[in-house]
Amino acid sequence: MNSFWHDKKILVTGGAGFIGSNAIEHLLKLGADLTVIISSKTPSKKIKQKFGKNINKVKLIPANLL
Repeated sequence: MNSFWHDKKILVTGGAGFIGSNAIEHLLKLGADLTVIISSKTPSKKIKQKFGKNINKVKLIPANLL
């Protein structure tokens, strides 16, 4: 079955939060190409913990959106 999200370029903000990290996990399962914005203040330990083995499948951009 071909997913609508397969190879779509998606930008997710708040990727280290609860909703963002769950959305990322789901979109990765559907085959999306993800770019994720995370707070520049988020510790790298938390990032590794949230993304686990998927950390190499997303492009992470630390930024402050304020």
